Amino acid sequence: PPPAHQIPAHDARRSRSLRASIPDCLGFDSRPPFRICLSGLLGGDMLIKVKLFNVFVKIIFLGLIGFVLLCSALPQFEGKGMLFRAITYPLALLVAPLFWRFKLKGRPYPHLADALIMIPFIADLFGNAANLFDTLRFFDDFAHFVNWAFLVSAFGVLFSSFNLSRLNVAMIVLGMGSVTSVLWEIAEFLALRTGVTRLFLTYEDTIGDLSLGFLGSVIGALLTVTLFYPK
Repeated sequence: PPPAHQIPAHDARRSRSLRASIPDCLGFDSRPPFRICLSGLLGGDMLIKVKLFNVFVKIIFLGLIGFVLLCSALPQFEGKGMLFRAITYPLALLVAPLFWRFKLKGRPYPHLADALIMIPFIADLFGNAANLFDTLRFFDDFAHFVNWAFLVSAFGVLFSSFNLSRLNVAMIVLGMGSVTSVLWEIAEFLALRTGVTRLFLTYEDTIGDLSLGFLGSVIGALLTVTLFYPK
């Protein structure tokens, strides 16, 4: 490559702009240097692409919520408390905005974390709408593993914007993943006690779900300290 003094000014400005867009779209302060392999995969203006991805995720989520509300009488929804899910799942839309408002003041909005948080809810709604939980035996296990990987990755994007070591961030998000996995199983048990009949909860199922949720949390923590951690 040519020496730095021979690089045209407009190319240098474009390079600085591209580097700055990478941390901005993840919710990091753009001042510290930052490297992430996603930039090589996405290329171009990463900020715009992550924003569009966030919008796409929200459209899919709201579409599934509308489908559940309008078609709650479908047989695959029977006995699963889908109306309750359709009412409570949208609360997840508030997590990233509130975190940004109260903990990341003056920093770019965390579009990637906002999108990642919603993916587990999309997977649950879509899996029930397509009747995958009842027709594919492995889908429930797959969903618990992948959903917690996405969820913990979202936590990782948020907490990596603080001045914490990799180990501290990994332990925080791993703990959050483990706690939310336990809370999910408690919520399923309470739903069963209130009359939801098609959750098919057993001791083996609960232990398996907790184990897969923990393993997914480990993957999310590893992604945090490798892909989403500011260098």
